[in-house]
Amino acid sequence: FLSQVAAPLSIFRQLDENPLGRARVKESNPLSFRSESRNFVDQPDSRRAALLEGRIKTFEGYLKKVRHEVTPDQIERLATMSPRLSGAAVKDIVNEALIAAMRRGRDFVSWSDIIEARVFKMHGVPDGTASTQLEQYETAVHEACHAVATYRLRKRDSIDVATIEKRGSVGGFVSWVPVEERDFSWKSEMENDVICAVASLAGERLFFGNDNSQGVGGDLAASTMMVTAMLNRAGMGDTIASRSGSFDGHGPKRMNDSDEKVEKYLQVLYQRAVALLKDNEWFVLAIAHALVSRRTITGDDITAIEQGKMGVTLDGAWYHNAINRDALHRFHQTAQEAHNAMLPHALLTLPPLPPVGLLPPPPPSWSVPPPPPPPARVSR
Repeated sequence: FLSQVAAPLSIFRQLDENPLGRARVKESNPLSFRSESRNFVDQPDSRRAALLEGRIKTFEGYLKKVRHEVTPDQIERLATMSPRLSGAAVKDIVNEALIAAMRRGRDFVSWSDIIEARVFKMHGVPDGTASTQLEQYETAVHEACHAVATYRLRKRDSIDVATIEKRGSVGGFVSWVPVEERDFSWKSEMENDVICAVASLAGERLFFGNDNSQGVGGDLAASTMMVTAMLNRAGMGDTIASRSGSFDGHGPKRMNDSDEKVEKYLQVLYQRAVALLKDNEWFVLAIAHALVSRRTITGDDITAIEQGKMGVTLDGAWYHNAINRDALHRFHQTAQEAHNAMLPHALLTLPPLPPVGLLPPPPPSWSVPPPPPPPARVSR
């Protein structure tokens, strides 16, 4: 499941009428726990810069009240990835981060505490994960495919979090935030959006023997709606005629022609998703491993995996070790065999995932505990 963290804070975001328009936006705000509709007014660059600077100063002000090791660069990144965050929400995040630090026996707030608190405040309390080890891994592969496609293709967006923790009917999701606010989407960008959505179907079939779950249904519905709007309203196909999105009075032949064009376009973008995931197989398996181990990871963690450096909650260098990569491939082969067998007790033979140098949260009971982290430096 793909989700944009838009402004104001929202997990689910959809346009009332025109999928390509910017009209009214229906939102479910996790901070207020109520649904609302509002009309957005574009803001000049100077106003956006002032709002960003205000969020930075607000975070700095509340963090001065507690001991912490959060750097100025991290504060700026936090403010950038939290558009239109209110002062009360900032205060709640800092307070929640302090609680997270105290749970771990520390009297200072770290960057990982801040990220954990922000995830909790923006996305709500999780409802646990899938009940079996195998299904957790299957979900992790699904979300890892979304994450890899988003990381590789969305250059104007930054991954916020990826998680396999359930929230309501959503079994997991990858959310992203725009690096810069833009008013319009171009054909190339919308094609990338579709590829990121259908990557779940491409990945499940690629990594589980051409099999796929019903969990791809929402992604396919969104992809179909987007491609239909691209072809029928925005001149992004072979024709430039604009249709209102309704085929009333046009007859079944016109509807069938449109469906065929949409399907053909989707198939082309689907094949691009397959090729992308084949070229990034190790990246998918590495992110899936991190998701099963930690349940929720950040965009910085995904960058750390790709670049082999330290992230918020993991050391990405672990995934660049040849022995560890072989272990991930062997684990995936075992999981794939268990999936194909469909035996109720096959999952009991799954080997534990290799340990990684992660701190919060604790690993699942069937994973090897990680080594202790290096001592942290404290600043006031």
